[in-house]
Amino acid sequence: MARGADLLVYVSLILLFYFYIDILNKHTKDKFQLTRLISQGAINA
Repeated sequence: MARGADLLVYVSLILLFYFYIDILNKHTKDKFQLTRLISQGAINA
């Protein structure tokens, strides 16, 4: 049972790390798109 619990902990940590990186990546893309949108608006104004 201890090995099963260890496996569960390891898989959970890997999934948490993956989702953290995924959310960070989406946030960075959104920030970049917002910067582009604002820059284009300033140029066209």
